[in-house]
Amino acid sequence: MASGNKTLMELIHQIFPTWHIYLDMFLVGFATYGFLRIKKKIKTK
Repeated sequence: MASGNKTLMELIHQIFPTWHIYLDMFLVGFATYGFLRIKKKIKTK
């Protein structure tokens, strides 16, 4: 299992450079934050 995980991570690193992973994490966090803000606005109306 561990060796399979390692090869998967290596494959991900080959497809996406490290900065791309950080960019995706930032975008996901930003999208979640925006989604929650919009959801709250609709609730308070």
